[in-house]
Amino acid sequence: MPAHWTYAAFEPAADLAQGDIIEPTPDLGAVLAEIHPHFRDSKYVSFMVLTQSCDLVRRPEYRGQPINLCVVRELGSIGSRLLELYCGSEIPGVYRKESRNEGRRFLERTINQNEQAIGLFYLHPDADSGVSTPCVAMLRIAIALHTNHYEKIRDARRGRLRPEFQAKLGWLIGNLYSRVGTEDWTDPSDRKPQQRSIIDHTIASLTGIKWASTEAVDRAKKAGFSVEGKSFEDIGRSLDALEPVPLDQQVRSEIQRIVSQTDLGIPPDVQERLLKRLPNDAHMAELFRRMRRA
Repeated sequence: MPAHWTYAAFEPAADLAQGDIIEPTPDLGAVLAEIHPHFRDSKYVSFMVLTQSCDLVRRPEYRGQPINLCVVRELGSIGSRLLELYCGSEIPGVYRKESRNEGRRFLERTINQNEQAIGLFYLHPDADSGVSTPCVAMLRIAIALHTNHYEKIRDARRGRLRPEFQAKLGWLIGNLYSRVGTEDWTDPSDRKPQQRSIIDHTIASLTGIKWASTEAVDRAKKAGFSVEGKSFEDIGRSLDALEPVPLDQQVRSEIQRIVSQTDLGIPPDVQERLLKRLPNDAHMAELFRRMRRA
């Protein structure tokens, strides 16, 4: 019995339906080897049925349409490439800090089944549904199998979406202009921390990327910066060196310079306490925010 609210139980003998999750079993793998060998790659951890459920009902005279499946990938394995669409800097592996929230909003849309532009359908881990890690069904990458392979596909079925999520999947596939009322991760509100946890974990688990400010990226491009022959650590250090000095540090340095060059008779320990207090002072913090927005 599925534990997660995205999925529904099903009888093994039940007809296939849109949204069924298909494992690449040896029997199905043999079919793919003959017809679509590229899709035997282990990066495709499973498949999802895209054909409408009404076209998959088996009757005595059943001939049916081709059975369309899309690939399912682990979110962590493609997250870097997906975030590049929203946070990329044109420098391989370097992402703009200012676009990080846009990347988070993209992930929010994805896990709430609202990402229409790219065509992704989020699958939360559920052992009984054949999903072991956070995954996405990539609706634009699909293959067609003949109805002769119906039994092998059905035998490889490991999960099924709940009816309302089947409807949402159909809506995304058909690019309809109405919203199906599926549950979001923010409704009820006590799921919000879990949504944040999924997004934080996904971003934290991405490897081979470096977050850098737009100013640092622009400086690097102007200087003809290249990643060729550099290790990831070297790239990170080079970009860190191009980051602008934070405003509060600039103010601290300037105050320290003025105090040190002026004979005010302020003891060094008092100067240090003053400088340490600046970033934590509410009025100074508000001034810094205003100056950043200016």
